[in-house]
Amino acid sequence: MSAGDHPNVDGAAAAIPVAHTPPGGYGDDVPFVTPDGRRLYFCSFRALPELGLADREKIWFVERTAAGWSAARPVARAVNAGQMHWQVSVSARGTLYYGTDEGMRLSRLVDGEHQAPEAVEEALHPQYQGTTPFIAPDESYLMFASGREGGLGKHDLYIGFRGSDGEWCAPVCLGPEINSPRQELCPMVSPDGRYLFFISQRDRQESGVYWVRADFLEALRPAEAGG
Repeated sequence: MSAGDHPNVDGAAAAIPVAHTPPGGYGDDVPFVTPDGRRLYFCSFRALPELGLADREKIWFVERTAAGWSAARPVARAVNAGQMHWQVSVSARGTLYYGTDEGMRLSRLVDGEHQAPEAVEEALHPQYQGTTPFIAPDESYLMFASGREGGLGKHDLYIGFRGSDGEWCAPVCLGPEINSPRQELCPMVSPDGRYLFFISQRDRQESGVYWVRADFLEALRPAEAGG
């Protein structure tokens, strides 16, 4: 498997109409559709005057209705009070994972509302921060980017599996077939689990989108996680 086997993804894409977006836009970015298809989360610079955060991006969502997508709503204040929310991912039970400038966070969904954020690194490895997390729908693994020691570039992609005891196993680097001497970020697996998409600077100074078949991930699962 070589970089040449994983070309940039090119092709036509249809815009998703998020309600009440003005012509200039709000910088809406990193959309994520929940496993049940009922919510679409995204980051945006839409103003939240009550938080005084008009100059920072926050996490918003829209809901699928019989008439189409609903008006955009921000997630809980405790989540949006952070400095940064880079890439969002949501599990089947509604737990929201996202990156911040202080590491990865999760926010559990209780009675339809996201709760106070919890640090993810405490379970994976508190010494190194991660970012741009992708959580499996069943929360059996968490993929993320990290600049920890021993990597190949500025940021490399790692995966942490949940063990049979419910605790996270030590993260595993995705290796030189995926990671490059430059930078990899923003891993996401397709809803059918067949393809891994990620951002890489492997062939250029600017980032490009790459994809590979995701079946190799199972070979990285440690014995304590059923591998």
